[in-house]
Amino acid sequence: MKFSIRTYGCQMNERDSEAVASLLLRRGHEATPEAEADLVLVNTCSVRGKAEDKAIGKLGLVASGKRERPGLIVGVMGCMAQRLGVEVFKRVPALDFSIGTHRISSLPAVLDRLLAGEGPILEDGAEEDDAEALCGHPEGEMSAFVNILLGCNRRCAYCIVPAVRGAEWSRPINSVLSEVRSLTGHGVREVTLLGQSVMSYGRSNDVTVGAASSPGGFAEALPRLLEAVSALEGIRRVRFMSGHPSGVTPELVRAMATLPAVSPHLHLPVQSSWRAMIWLRRWPPATKNTSAPWLPMLLPKQMPPPTRPTRPVWGCLLARAR
Repeated sequence: MKFSIRTYGCQMNERDSEAVASLLLRRGHEATPEAEADLVLVNTCSVRGKAEDKAIGKLGLVASGKRERPGLIVGVMGCMAQRLGVEVFKRVPALDFSIGTHRISSLPAVLDRLLAGEGPILEDGAEEDDAEALCGHPEGEMSAFVNILLGCNRRCAYCIVPAVRGAEWSRPINSVLSEVRSLTGHGVREVTLLGQSVMSYGRSNDVTVGAASSPGGFAEALPRLLEAVSALEGIRRVRFMSGHPSGVTPELVRAMATLPAVSPHLHLPVQSSWRAMIWLRRWPPATKNTSAPWLPMLLPKQMPPPTRPTRPVWGCLLARAR
């Protein structure tokens, strides 16, 4: 079967699309331009209403092609699919299947069911994906995304991520290293470690079982992972995103300052608002227990000035600087 994937949204969605494409290729399917595809899959985003409108419009446009090509299979995956559930079939009546964020690895089984005559099919259960089944990557790339943390526990009032991605779960250090080793064997020299709140890596579950001790004496999970990935043969650059000021600890700063392969790059949101409004958004302001008061002073002392792409937040509005 020839397939095409259209992706909307963040780097996590881009990584999910890569993993799905690899999964299909391993099953003998063929990637192709959309106009030639037997299967068109749209990976969706729910961060704003406009993102969902774009995805629904795209699905409707693709599904209209069934009039000329009755055998065309149209599917949806990602955050919008998880949020809407069965409602997505009302929005796009010609849709063949919908797969939520926790069931991506079920795609081959869903296609088998469709080809057997079943459908439409909804897979949006809470059962967790097999992370190891989603470690495939495109061939011939020098840079790669690697998921290290799934979900988020912050529950900021404006953000849909915890509702559609679930609670935080961090991949074990050894699992991440195994994936990165495989990538270096195929020519990858730069990896970006991904998580919706990546600096919370290792806080909700133990990721160190079976992992080697830290040569640099790092105790926190993210610095230990950065150190271990940086030490792999072939790796020249390591990045991580997206971050949060509360995760910038002295140990993380030390890792960024002393590990040559770790890029001096921090993606951090900044906020300005009435304190009561920040509290209502469930994004507590900086206190003595967070990094924000000392962050501007600490970073230049220990390392070269980092690049700081950001997401300014003010009042009830969210703006993103790309």
